[in-house]
Amino acid sequence: DTATTTVDADGDGVVDIIQVEEIPEDILLDFDITIEDMEANRATIMPDSPFHIFKRFGHAVTEAVTFDPVAKAELRLEHANDYLAETIQMIEEDGMENVDHGAVTAAIERYESKVEQITGQVEDVKAEKVTQSEAVNTFLDDFVDKQLTQQKVLDNIAEDVIEVKETAAATGVVVDVAIEQIVAVVEDVKGEVMSDFTEILSGVEDTPEDMATRLSTVMDEQE
Repeated sequence: DTATTTVDADGDGVVDIIQVEEIPEDILLDFDITIEDMEANRATIMPDSPFHIFKRFGHAVTEAVTFDPVAKAELRLEHANDYLAETIQMIEEDGMENVDHGAVTAAIERYESKVEQITGQVEDVKAEKVTQSEAVNTFLDDFVDKQLTQQKVLDNIAEDVIEVKETAAATGVVVDVAIEQIVAVVEDVKGEVMSDFTEILSGVEDTPEDMATRLSTVMDEQE
């Protein structure tokens, strides 16, 4: 199956209609995604820690002193991935019922914000195709692969919340109101990230066909 999206894929000021292969349900609904599957390390400082702000400051400094556009984009992708991995680690360790729900929503929003920062680098990354095409291709493959995995993680988080609510309803337990916000934030972030995903991929690829081919290839490798 295919999905239709509209973007100015070739930068000529004219909106192009692109058909890309839809992500199959059996891929999106695979909820057994581990931190190892995300190619992230287990965190020692979690998002609910008061020291996490220093960790984020360190990330910002590292990004600021990384001047190569492709390396900076890779670094931001790594940091975004880490923020989402930390989120599921918190949930694993504390359980969805007991985890700090505010910390979960903040971490998910932080992940989206980091992905959005990559959109501001699209032109710089594309310009690097002239001198380091292999590095750009590696970044795009990694970007698509991680985005597909991260969408599964977001679905997993929402599913965890739904299960907690269903169990609570069946047993007459009142759930924290803040847990309701997690599903809403997940849905908002999924939409924002997919918009960022399309903007980045279509902005760096030369043609809509290249974009569709890369997406299809990475999806096949994940199956």
